Amino acid sequence: MPAHGVDVNFCKTPRCTNFGRPVSQKVARGPGATNPYTIGAAGRGMATARCNACQESFILKSNVAVAEEAFRLLAEVYPNAACPDPLCANHRVPVHVVSEYQSFGTTPIGSQRYRCKSCGRTFSVKPAGLNPIARQVQSAKNATILADLTNKMPIRRICEAAQVTPRVLYERIDFFHEQALAFLAHRERELESMRFDRRYVGVDRQDYGVNWSGRKDKRNVVVSAV
Repeated sequence: MPAHGVDVNFCKTPRCTNFGRPVSQKVARGPGATNPYTIGAAGRGMATARCNACQESFILKSNVAVAEEAFRLLAEVYPNAACPDPLCANHRVPVHVVSEYQSFGTTPIGSQRYRCKSCGRTFSVKPAGLNPIARQVQSAKNATILADLTNKMPIRRICEAAQVTPRVLYERIDFFHEQALAFLAHRERELESMRFDRRYVGVDRQDYGVNWSGRKDKRNVVVSAV
């Protein structure tokens, strides 16, 4: 079933009459009943659907997982502060919904702190324009650490060369990752105001193979770029 308006389980053949038509949870039965898809399986725990129009088969994917991944990828481009607990009912509810959050003071650097009324968790939201290295310890070594990481220097050697502890080094790696996402989000937000006569979507491949996440579930999931 769809999740947050997302449903990726449909025939991917552009010229097929079922292209873009989601797989229904209800099956027509009785004399003369026709169904656009036939549900099957390609193995244990691997549900599939066969298009009855073009006979193409595809693995059924979790719409919830796809929607959650889309939210994760768009979080930096369209930041919307909410409860950080993924299991909380307010995880996707923004903090400006006053009925779901309570202001809970500020942090030493001026970030607004909130308390979620659903799970009781407190979290802070950094103010716009805040210096990203405010109150950061040994920030002068960021350039050296980043250069060593770029040059593929071993972790232990970076700690020795920059004279930092492993904890500081891993904190810097997370910091660099956050800054890279913020830079990319800033660039992509500008696309909304840009005008093009014609737009093209550039991809390396039409289908991407995603490796399995565990030894006990060795399924190669194919994600279509089109």
